[in-house]
Amino acid sequence: MATYQQVILTMARAGVSLAHQTGRTLEDVNDDLMAAMVTRQRAEAEEYFRELEIAQWLEDQVFEGVE
Repeated sequence: MATYQQVILTMARAGVSLAHQTGRTLEDVNDDLMAAMVTRQRAEAEEYFRELEIAQWLEDQVFEGVE
């Protein structure tokens, strides 16, 4: 399993490589990667809450009329 430091180093190398390939600054590449991470986290959170709503609805259906 990779250590936290190995993951960070790999991500940094990928960012430098992407910046060199595209002619962009590291800051621009970093900003784009951070925005992508935030977007992904938001989508995952929204999916999680949709699943919770479905689970609640199913639970309500199963226990409807049961006291």
